[in-house]
Amino acid sequence: MIVYNQAYDVYYTIFRMIHLLYSIRKSNSIDLDRLRIYDFYLLFPSASHNMTIKRNEGDIRQLRKDLIDKNKNPFEILYNQKKIFDNIKNFQITSLRCLSSFGLINNDFEKSKTIIIEDNSLLEEAIDNIGKLTSRQKNMLIFIQESFSKFPMTGVDGIKNRTKLMESKYDAE
Repeated sequence: MIVYNQAYDVYYTIFRMIHLLYSIRKSNSIDLDRLRIYDFYLLFPSASHNMTIKRNEGDIRQLRKDLIDKNKNPFEILYNQKKIFDNIKNFQITSLRCLSSFGLINNDFEKSKTIIIEDNSLLEEAIDNIGKLTSRQKNMLIFIQESFSKFPMTGVDGIKNRTKLMESKYDAE
């Protein structure tokens, strides 16, 4: 029996990464771990409901409620988000290596832990040719742009701590 899971599809990961890079093209760079977390939530939008949002951040909570439905699809239930996040790391890195081989991003992203968009015209050409996101993914991308970008990466209020996808206990603030 053959079972397809889009989380373990390198080509689909490239598709998501191109859309994520296109959404941050104005800043021209992004932290590698931040991009990986964004990709996870673009892949599993309903998992954003497990993310910690503070009481005084009602606007972010409302935005999440308006844009991202709590999916009751049994095939999208994630029993161990951190393990799945760790499992898809190789697919994410492989897709980024592919994009760097085309000259879209910097070659030393693994060493520097920063993705830098090298060629915006190539990125725009790729976006025109690869297809569109689903409405659910578009909503998640809006949520990422409106909320995640406001959070630091580390610290108590950081993305690592809020999502619990990566260890944040020993990060320097």
